[in-house]
Amino acid sequence: MTSEQEGPELITASRSIADEVVAVVAHEGPKVDELARYGAVRAIVLKGRTRDPRALAGAIAALTREEGAELVLSMASKSVREAFSRAAHSLGAPFITDCLELKVEGGVVRATRLVLGGGYAATVEADAFPVFATLMPGRVAPQEVGSGAGIEVREVEVNGPVNGELKEVRPIERSAADLTKAEVIVSVGRGFKKKEDLRLAEELAQVLGAEIGCSRPIAGDLKWLPEDRHIGLSGKWVSPKLYLAIGISGQMQHVVGIRRSKVIVAINNDPNAPIHKEADYSVVADLYQFLPVLTRKLREARR
Repeated sequence: MTSEQEGPELITASRSIADEVVAVVAHEGPKVDELARYGAVRAIVLKGRTRDPRALAGAIAALTREEGAELVLSMASKSVREAFSRAAHSLGAPFITDCLELKVEGGVVRATRLVLGGGYAATVEADAFPVFATLMPGRVAPQEVGSGAGIEVREVEVNGPVNGELKEVRPIERSAADLTKAEVIVSVGRGFKKKEDLRLAEELAQVLGAEIGCSRPIAGDLKWLPEDRHIGLSGKWVSPKLYLAIGISGQMQHVVGIRRSKVIVAINNDPNAPIHKEADYSVVADLYQFLPVLTRKLREARR
């Protein structure tokens, strides 16, 4: 099951695992011809109550039985996790979340996923089909394989009784940036005392032509930035040429999302902060004193 942004990556990843890939499109999904270009042989477009995970789960379970699917895959997200868990439970099927890698060998599904806060990688096996799984984004480069012409498409209405009432649907606040494609990222953490202070990082980002990212507390707990700015195990996995971690302690939950960065610069006044062990360059300083100086010097150097 795919969305517009993650469709090409999901289809490419699925093609490396299975002989035939059928794309199931929900919400504002990608154009069908685009999915065909990446290797989908058929497409099923879901209509109706696709935003209700309970109704969506029923549709997914029914399609899984009807298609005789052995693997049901999607990119990892909160909404998919709920729908997949309900669908898998109704079928008595295994569900593996947040896979870094997934293979089928000798009739056994083997998935690698992070455990214990991202500090370790574990291999999970399942030999009872179907298997539901979600894949971590940013692990596979999308690859086109065809023109997209002539793909078979059918529509399926998502409805059915549910135990409960959907009271409200609110869109998640999103920014215009795609951090997974950013070459330079200035990322902020709890070292900033209040939301207004983020302007120090924003001014630096403007000079560098960078995007703003953050650790989980900034987006999840404090709501200072949109959720799609969150970098880490349960957020974005990024691979910029330059990553500046400012006021970020460096917990494993965050670090796993930045390890593909070419160069990591840590700015933290605690010399024992874990982020320094991950950094190529470390600055032990008060961000409130250091950032204005750094921004000014960079501006002067660009004149």
